[in-house]
Amino acid sequence: MLALDVVLLQELHVTEDEASRLAIPGFHCFAVARDAKGGGVAVLVRDALQCSLTSQSVSEVVEHTTVCVKVGDELSYFTSAYFPRGHKVSAAALSRLSQDDRRTHIIGADTNCHHEDWDRYVAPNPGGTYVVDFCIDQAYTILNTGEPTRRSLAIQRGQRLEFPVGVCGVRATVCLTRPSTSQCNI
Repeated sequence: MLALDVVLLQELHVTEDEASRLAIPGFHCFAVARDAKGGGVAVLVRDALQCSLTSQSVSEVVEHTTVCVKVGDELSYFTSAYFPRGHKVSAAALSRLSQDDRRTHIIGADTNCHHEDWDRYVAPNPGGTYVVDFCIDQAYTILNTGEPTRRSLAIQRGQRLEFPVGVCGVRATVCLTRPSTSQCNI
């Protein structure tokens, strides 16, 4: 069993009422609904950690939830984001997720776009290029298994659907909020 401290979820497919009642034992739940054509995001933080909702929004272009987690004297930000299919990912939309004053920021996103860095089965598109360029410009590291998360189109009627999920773990990060560095376990 994994001992997870923070979980980022996308495509929950929940209503506003369901999002407001979302509860998982042992976790603070911060969720936003989007029940039309998919969507819905959440950030789950282990109860033992001090945390607060920083920002949350739903628009036609992107929906997100950002939570600040305090570990000792250090602050870490976690964002779960979803870009609905059919809406083009843009540099401006990606930039809204990032704030320059956030020293430690992890973004988990379903961007509905393609790039050879994470999906070798589909040709790259402009959205995928924006994501990679954004990560380079903002000095983000892309943590990805290299496999897309999509269902097989060859599923026969009555068969069980299996969705491969990209799981990335961050054991520790270095926080540069002071001249000296310290280790923050996440």
